[in-house]
Amino acid sequence: TYLTARTDHPGGAMIMDDYRIGMIYPDGNAEALNALDAYTNGKTYFCGICQPYYYLPYEFPQSIPIPGTEPPENYGGYAVYLIQQREVDFIYVYPEIATPELLAYIGSSGAVQVGSAPQGGIPLYWAASISPDTIGAIQSAWPNLVAGQGGQTVQSPLGLIDVDPSLLSPAKQAQAEQVLADILAGRISPYSIP
Repeated sequence: TYLTARTDHPGGAMIMDDYRIGMIYPDGNAEALNALDAYTNGKTYFCGICQPYYYLPYEFPQSIPIPGTEPPENYGGYAVYLIQQREVDFIYVYPEIATPELLAYIGSSGAVQVGSAPQGGIPLYWAASISPDTIGAIQSAWPNLVAGQGGQTVQSPLGLIDVDPSLLSPAKQAQAEQVLADILAGRISPYSIP
């Protein structure tokens, strides 16, 4: 029996009123591209064709890939592009490239963030960490394991931890947790229709 965790989520559209969201991801990573697709679809799911309050000549979410050859000390420049050039107020950094320095820079700029539990402490403006609920996955798999039905892949539910209620209200947290449960149950597909 294998436990797996998803790295995709509906995104920042439910947290931010102005929908100016963005994502930084590793270039050429197929899972990161799936997460970008889910992030984009999450914005559409929550607000349709919502536009920022003030006209901007581009669509959201904005995204930028970081080449695999880029040294981590240069990652901040990609955040600068999204925050200053594209006026993004909320950033999801894909876990593979979420260095403590990059997350600290994004937080110090005032942009709200969400992602996997950060290494080295919670940065400023961190709304919540999305974390697999390994215990929940084991509990759901346990009856089958006890009955001798091993060899299955069990999707680990996602949960929210490190929640800042000033950035993610309890009502929006409950809504996010319901969406995560609906994704896991297959009632919501985060991916585009091929």
